[in-house]
Amino acid sequence: MSAAADAATVNGAAASAQRWLAGFAEGWRAPTDADSFSDHFEPLIADEMRLIQPLLPTTTGKLAFRERFARPLFDLLSEIEGSVESWASHQTGGGEEILFVELTIRGRLGGRGGRPVTLRTTDRITIRDGVATERRANLNPLELLGAVAVTPRAWPAFIRSQAVPALARAMGR
Repeated sequence: MSAAADAATVNGAAASAQRWLAGFAEGWRAPTDADSFSDHFEPLIADEMRLIQPLLPTTTGKLAFRERFARPLFDLLSEIEGSVESWASHQTGGGEEILFVELTIRGRLGGRGGRPVTLRTTDRITIRDGVATERRANLNPLELLGAVAVTPRAWPAFIRSQAVPALARAMGR
């Protein structure tokens, strides 16, 4: 392949990554609830996307994104907003693009007016054919656990977020 063809491929991949990232950033900017959040992300994620993150089991698929990621997140936190701080991308030889996205998520534990919490994550997102096939979140769960520990009204939502996935795993779902 010529240098010009290589540059065109890299520029096309960068443009694809930027389009995907714009949708990602918009989805986190000011989501209102788990369903609208999930609806926004649906066209950005593959049918069998894998989500890997601390405190939650690895999940696969759009329904799992909605029920095992978005719903527990919005049950635990209110007034959620996220901002992309920085990002980088790398094109693999296999037709995938890897995005590294620094995201800051702010919200309140225990409902409106609850304890403010800030979570910082660096996500490794694999993009193929314009959709995410895997998201691996890298964050320190102690930031969240410490805030939950001193916010008793957040305990029920946190326990549900941990118990429901554990029960589903035990039942083989």
